[in-house]
Amino acid sequence: MATEKPAKSETESAAAPHACECSRYQVESWIGEVPEGADPGDYVRYTGTGCDATTARTFAMGHDAKLKSLLIRAGVDGLAVRRDEGGMVVTGDALQMAAAISPAIAAKVEHGIQLAAEKAARKAEREEPAAAPEPKPVRIRVRRWVYDALLAADGSATYTNPNGDVKVIPADKVVLA
Repeated sequence: MATEKPAKSETESAAAPHACECSRYQVESWIGEVPEGADPGDYVRYTGTGCDATTARTFAMGHDAKLKSLLIRAGVDGLAVRRDEGGMVVTGDALQMAAAISPAIAAKVEHGIQLAAEKAARKAEREEPAAAPEPKPVRIRVRRWVYDALLAADGSATYTNPNGDVKVIPADKVVLA
């Protein structure tokens, strides 16, 4: 004996497919300096996630991560984010827009921005030019005489002869005493 399921009411029916939430967000970036008297709109570029998916849920599969990534990049670069709310455009920073989605996404975006800032700081530390090493005092032989000299990082030696003249010997000619 089969039992029939009652028909779903309008409130219980599955949500109608709509555009994925990530398609509503764009990042504003400036292309260049705006000349005086020019339209600033000609010098701004809007970059989104490129999403054209439709879904019955808030996000298509994996698109919450796609939006989170876009918001983190905007937060790191200090760019404004736009959200289309049915014809009205709301602009704010990355953290404000993430908070409007959910507290969980806001926490992930904030953490991602902090990690990116720490990574940039570590990279800047690595790229700082190292200080040139101090010349090392050594004794060198020039023909039959021995002089106190300073050995540079490139291997050349600088010494002062008995006449007070400062001399530099190339690395391939240096003979340590």
